[in-house]
Amino acid sequence: MGTIANQLIELKNALTAWAVTEKGTVYIAPDLNKMYHTGLTDSQTPRCVIAYVGEDIRGDLGSAQEARVDRQFEVMVNAGIGYTVNRGDNLVQPTDETRRPFYDLVEEARDTIRFYRMNDTDSEWPIDYRSTRPVFVNDYPINAYIISFSIGTQLIRPEIA
Repeated sequence: MGTIANQLIELKNALTAWAVTEKGTVYIAPDLNKMYHTGLTDSQTPRCVIAYVGEDIRGDLGSAQEARVDRQFEVMVNAGIGYTVNRGDNLVQPTDETRRPFYDLVEEARDTIRFYRMNDTDSEWPIDYRSTRPVFVNDYPINAYIISFSIGTQLIRPEIA
């Protein structure tokens, strides 16, 4: 079923399969505030934090009978602490023999999401990728990016006894 919870779990599992290759971790956040708090907490390794943002009815008001929505999600990808002389060096070059450039990791996380096919008939494929944008703290960019996307979902009508 294409429930919010099931979609979050599937996305987490897909990203975890990718993240373990980088010794990274993936979390589901209950809200955007927790996503930022968890995503920006110091870590030695890359981290992804997924949050459900909301949903919009598909089409005009008359098509509400169709019960289709576009569910929005965001994933924060954080580089973890990279020890480089110049802050931006780890974005485009490895920080050591085990850590690849952060921009490569952001692209791989984005593509993992874009090309993932949900395991239910209620969720559309492909996932609708929207954007990748930097994260700022006090107007200062940090080594983290937000990937925004939506999943077209057929809502299930509840059975009323």
